[in-house]
Amino acid sequence: DQKAFNAETSGVVVNRVAKGTPADLAGVQSGDIITHLDGVAIQDLEHCVNLINTLDAQKGHAVLNSIRNGVKMELKLKLK
Repeated sequence: DQKAFNAETSGVVVNRVAKGTPADLAGVQSGDIITHLDGVAIQDLEHCVNLINTLDAQKGHAVLNSIRNGVKMELKLKLK
């Protein structure tokens, strides 16, 4: 468990997670800071949305790196 998040960290803060979505099923929680999606650093909300929209569903999953309460996490999103 590594403590993280400072002014140098980029990413987006999750406000809420809809029930039954890939994010919910992967364990994403309100307050998490999403920093990377499939190895790509998240710059801002628009960038995050664009990356989500380009995920390859045929691959079956995506890796989401986040920070929760100062601890870095890696979650696997199951794509539909």
